[in-house]
Amino acid sequence: MQSATGINSAIECCGIVCDDARLEEIEDGSVAVSIPWQNVKRITLRDGILAPHPILQIVFGLAFASLAYFPVRHLIDWLQHGGTLFTLELWVIAFASIGVWFTLTAFRRGLFFEVETVQGTKRLVFQKHPEPALLDNFVKSIEKRFGTRVEKR
Repeated sequence: MQSATGINSAIECCGIVCDDARLEEIEDGSVAVSIPWQNVKRITLRDGILAPHPILQIVFGLAFASLAYFPVRHLIDWLQHGGTLFTLELWVIAFASIGVWFTLTAFRRGLFFEVETVQGTKRLVFQKHPEPALLDNFVKSIEKRFGTRVEKR
């Protein structure tokens, strides 16, 4: 898809936006990753695990989730027998839900651009899986307009 915004027109596909100045990932309406074109060394289109460090993500996710073990046991006991329930325990349980989310999303798969830059490698994730024709057209537009080859793995 191409959209013109004044003199500087941008090409966009499923949350990845390329204009004359930079390559960006847009997530929920705001810029998540932004890379100036002069810093781009290589772009690779990949289909795989989206998390850069999934094992580390699982370890931290399980650690956060395990913090809620005793508060959940106490909550169940409180529901069955009554007594005192501390607000801090509820906050710990809510905080531990972040750990569950980390664990569940560690091995999520999808399409992304792996961009090798002067500072290192960054991932720009497609927000949904584009149709093959749209994706192919998007990649060809990037190669033609910016002179940067997009490898496919």
